Amino acid sequence: MTFHPDNHATGRIGLGLLTPRASVLIMKRQSGFTLIELMIVLVLIGILAGIAVPNFTTMVASNRIITTTNNLVSALNLARSESIKRSASVEVAAIGTGWADGWRVQVTGGATLRDFPAPTGNTIVTLGAAPTIFLGLATGTTITNFEVRDASNTSTQVRCVRVGATGRVSTDNGACS
Repeated sequence: MTFHPDNHATGRIGLGLLTPRASVLIMKRQSGFTLIELMIVLVLIGILAGIAVPNFTTMVASNRIITTTNNLVSALNLARSESIKRSASVEVAAIGTGWADGWRVQVTGGATLRDFPAPTGNTIVTLGAAPTIFLGLATGTTITNFEVRDASNTSTQVRCVRVGATGRVSTDNGACS
């Protein structure tokens, strides 16, 4: 605002009589967003969230399956190494009524070496009820297979854990054949 001598007599300050430089300074001091700009940003955030959330859900399910697979492989390798170290039978057996409750590595008929917690989320592990027993090597000549899958999306989220006749543990993507 400028004081103009013509307006002094009336006691008014001339708001309409701003110099061009003063009006530019006032315009520069105003900041913020218009309502339209804010609405456009919110719509873009909504669209990006709509695209990202389904992909995030798939990623979480995949990570749960990988974590469960790694825990199962860890249990099987622990049982194999403890069997060799102790020169005794060591087994990996389901806790409770099935593999969904977790599993345990234990000396056959003896002490528990380690318990592994139940898989999280919709992750399920399938195998027959019999435990996998190691006598330094896996028992028998048949291969034991475990399937780890997401119960809500069984067609794409499956990992196979195989225990060979020599006790070697391997994993594959996809269902066990």
